[in-house]
Amino acid sequence: MSIIYKCKRCGKNETNLFPNIKKHLNKKYACNKKKDVIFYSDDQLFVCSLIPYYNNIQSINMDDIDHLKHSNILDRNKKELFSELENIEKNKLKDCPYCNKNFSFITDLKKHMLLNCFYNKYKNIENKNENEKVISEQINNDINGTNNSLYNKCNLTTNNNNNNNNININFEVNNVTPFDKDWDISKINKNDKNSIICSNFMYTTFLEEILKNKNNLNVIIDKDKDSGMVYKNDVDEYIQMKSSDIASKTMEKLNIQLNKMNKDAKEECFLFPNIIDYSRQMINKKYNDYVKTESIQNNVQKFICDIYDSKKQESLEMAEIVIENNKKNTNKVGF
Repeated sequence: MSIIYKCKRCGKNETNLFPNIKKHLNKKYACNKKKDVIFYSDDQLFVCSLIPYYNNIQSINMDDIDHLKHSNILDRNKKELFSELENIEKNKLKDCPYCNKNFSFITDLKKHMLLNCFYNKYKNIENKNENEKVISEQINNDINGTNNSLYNKCNLTTNNNNNNNNININFEVNNVTPFDKDWDISKINKNDKNSIICSNFMYTTFLEEILKNKNNLNVIIDKDKDSGMVYKNDVDEYIQMKSSDIASKTMEKLNIQLNKMNKDAKEECFLFPNIIDYSRQMINKKYNDYVKTESIQNNVQKFICDIYDSKKQESLEMAEIVIENNKKNTNKVGF
């Protein structure tokens, strides 16, 4: 019986040895993500890569990993997980060290660990840590007399973001704007545009405003992997890019469109000329400082990735719509 491990993320790495797939999954920089697994979470890709194929058949399906749909718990704790799996293999264990359930085959125990006990253990740990963190922050806010209105505003923003993630998108989409094209800013009103170009945080404020338009959600960031998928066009659909390249291209596009907004404000005489001139200087100074200074690049990359990450679920939903629409258009018969 032939046994093969296949990397679900890149689809290129195949081996009949567990240490080899382990080495591949432990690489500092993750392999390139295939377009056809764009909707898989880190944990789903991780599990599918560790469950071997027997005579080209894998004993797992999407129902088995549905609970991992939005998870990266296994991937984040893979050092401990590999240690557990190696201990099972080394000692030929057939009883789960967590729930004591007995299995006839070691491979079945490993699968059980991946899908159930190890995942549940670390999920509970992370939930506990998160709850303790929230309680600690609330206590500190009370002790330090933090402005309650600001605290409530932050909570309201968080709740709104969480609620947005649970809303199904049921509108017709012509297409997502390709990443190498200008964003559609037609829905940003004149007052908001002028506020943005006068803001001390003009670049991040502008990007946040841009991403309120669903058709601009063309980046699916993968912060933990230092990469992301960006929408290219109807033919190639989504391609992988490094986070640093995504941030660099984002800053370039923001700079161009901020300058255009500044020019429009000047032509419309909506702001005092000295304000417009100073705004233009700051737009380009901030961009030039970013281009020239590595430490600024690193900080900006983090901010940009955080903003994209806050829209990740909505961007995935948009990608699903786009890919489905492309399939329908491809299947249409025309004259």
